[in-house]
Amino acid sequence: MKNMKKLVLLFTALLSVAVLNSCSDDSSDDNNTTTTTTAASVITIADLKSYVGKSNAQISSSITSKGYTLTSTENPGNGLINYIYMSAQSLTGGKQCIIGEYNNVIYTAAFAEAGMSRTTVLPTFKILSDNAYSVYQNLTYDYMGNIMANGNVLDYDTHNDFISAYNSFTSFENCSEMYSFDSETEMSQAMISYQEINAKTTYCAISAMYVNYLLSPQSINKSNIKEKLKIK
Repeated sequence: MKNMKKLVLLFTALLSVAVLNSCSDDSSDDNNTTTTTTAASVITIADLKSYVGKSNAQISSSITSKGYTLTSTENPGNGLINYIYMSAQSLTGGKQCIIGEYNNVIYTAAFAEAGMSRTTVLPTFKILSDNAYSVYQNLTYDYMGNIMANGNVLDYDTHNDFISAYNSFTSFENCSEMYSFDSETEMSQAMISYQEINAKTTYCAISAMYVNYLLSPQSINKSNIKEKLKIK
C-alpha cells in the first residue's frame, strides 16, 4: 500500500478544498468572482493527463472553454503555484479544476464536483471511471479499488471486478479507484473517488486527480521516490 499513500494524502486534501470552496461560494454571492454561465463539462483523467507537463498558460484556454473561470491563484512558494478554476456555483453544488504547477510545469491536475444528490453526482463517477480505465488499459499498471457499503470496506484488484460490484449495489457510502504506472519518462498515479459527505442530506462529492511524480517538487519527489512509492 505504500505506493498509494502520497496520492491518498493529496486526494484527501483536494476533496476537503472542493467541499469548503463550494460551501463558501454558496454563502458569499456578493464576493463571488465566478462569472461563468455556461454549463461546465466534466474534466476526465485523459484531460488531466493532457495538462500535466505543460504550463498553466498553455492549457488555461482549454479549461475555460469547458465552462470554468480562473477564480484564484495560490503561491505557497518554492516554485509552487496552484490555480483554481470553478464553474458557476449554486446551492446544489458545482465543479472545480485545480492545477498544481512547479517551476512553470504542471505536475498534477485535479477535478472535483460537489452536489446535494447522489443520483446527480454518481453518473459523473461512472464517466470518470470508464475514462480512467481507457487511459490505463493498454499499460502495465497497479490497481486498487474499494467500495464502502453499510460500514464494510470491500477491496478489488481489477477494474472489471470493481465495476461489477459497483453496479450491484443500490447504495454505498464511498468508493474509489487508483491506478499507478511507472516508466522511464513517467511515474504517475490517477485516482477517482465518490464520497458521501453528509448522510442526512446526501451531500456528496466526486474527485479525480492525476499526478506525475517525476515533475513534482522536492517535497514529493526526488532521488529515492521509486523506493518510497514501491511501484513495480
